[in-house]
Amino acid sequence: MKRLTLTLAIILAGIGAQATEAKILLYGYVIEGNVDELFAQKQKKQAPTFMKDVRIQVFENDSLVRDFTNRNSGFYALVLEAGKDYEVSFSHLGHIEKRVFIEGAQIPDKEYEQAFKMFTDITLFPKIEHVDTDEYGSKVIARCVFNEGKERMMWDMPYAQNAFNEFIEMAGIKPGEE
Repeated sequence: MKRLTLTLAIILAGIGAQATEAKILLYGYVIEGNVDELFAQKQKKQAPTFMKDVRIQVFENDSLVRDFTNRNSGFYALVLEAGKDYEVSFSHLGHIEKRVFIEGAQIPDKEYEQAFKMFTDITLFPKIEHVDTDEYGSKVIARCVFNEGKERMMWDMPYAQNAFNEFIEMAGIKPGEE
């Protein structure tokens, strides 16, 4: 009887350990972008250049909660708690800062079997000569929101498209021209 009770207790503990409070795992690589090759279709695509020593700052309600640099391989990862909204900044000397917004406050307060995984490569472009890129770099260029119907975190693609169009205009790029 003791053995059965112990086995049952272990099984129930294991099941309870699998369900956890919601977490958001944001991870990927930071890649160096090239404005001149953004729309070039005739050129052979180069292998990505992974950036190291990229400063990553995490803000919650305008308060800095984490400040670190990515790995030498270009990889970064951070775990965020559900129930809170975050702004994450990626910056590197000589490059245009990039900010993303993670809307975790809309995730229903319940237990989940695993974290919401968001694999996201971040492309940082070098600053453009004779162009003030600071205003663009201080804006959020992507938003990740909770989709109730699919019960997962998703990128707001129309928002990102608008930010990309703003980048193209700022950079003075005309799609289709080489």
